[in-house]
Amino acid sequence: KDPREFPPESLPKKLPRVTFAYIKQLWAAGERRAAFNRLRDFGVTVTASGDASMKARVDLKLGEWLLQLDRLGSDAIIARTVARFRSTVELEPQWAKGWHKWAMVNFDVVEHYAKLLADAVDNDDAAASVDTVVVFNDSDARRG
Repeated sequence: KDPREFPPESLPKKLPRVTFAYIKQLWAAGERRAAFNRLRDFGVTVTASGDASMKARVDLKLGEWLLQLDRLGSDAIIARTVARFRSTVELEPQWAKGWHKWAMVNFDVVEHYAKLLADAVDNDDAAASVDTVVVFNDSDARRG
C-alpha cells in the first residue's frame, strides 16, 4: 500500500533512515507541503530518540525546504530558517555540509537585509529598516 494514504504517525519509527528517505522521495515527487509537514513531525520523533546525527540531517533538510517554500520573505521565516541551520551545526559540529549551509543562509540573510536597507534609503524610510536589522541582530545574538 502507498504510505501517503496513511497518517504521518504511521511511518516506521524503528528505521529512521528509511522514513527519512521516504519523506525525501515524497518531496521529490512533488508533494512538497505534505513532505515538509511529515518531516517536521518526524523531527519531533527523532529528537525524542536522542539521535543527534539524524536530527541534524532533519533540521538541515527542513531549513532547505523552508527556503524553497517561503524564501526569506519575513522575519519569522528568517528566524525559523536560521534556527534550523544553527541546530544542524550544533548537533553535528564536524559536518562540513551543515557548516556550508549555515554560512550560506547567513549570507542570504545579510544580503536580504542589505537590500531592504537599500530600498528603504531610496524611499526615505531608512530608520525603519535600520531598526529591523538591529532587532534581528540583537535577537540572534541573545540566542547564540
